[in-house]
Amino acid sequence: MKNIFVGTYLEALNIKNLLANYKIDAFLLNETLSNIEPVITAGGLNTAILQVREEIFERAARLLQEYEQGNLGLDKKS
Repeated sequence: MKNIFVGTYLEALNIKNLLANYKIDAFLLNETLSNIEPVITAGGLNTAILQVREEIFERAARLLQEYEQGNLGLDKKS
């Protein structure tokens, strides 16, 4: 497993859903801690870790890059 994203819980959920729409399984680590942590420390410490299998990491990384650049069309799948 390789980390594809480390950040806030809500960002991790958004990216996990994006990847799921493209049939890429992602696994969220520290889900409980990252969910309550912003309450404990103002602003949070970016404790949510999203991982994908190594053999699909490159595909997931390209998809995430396209998403961050705003290049994903609603009708387009990679």
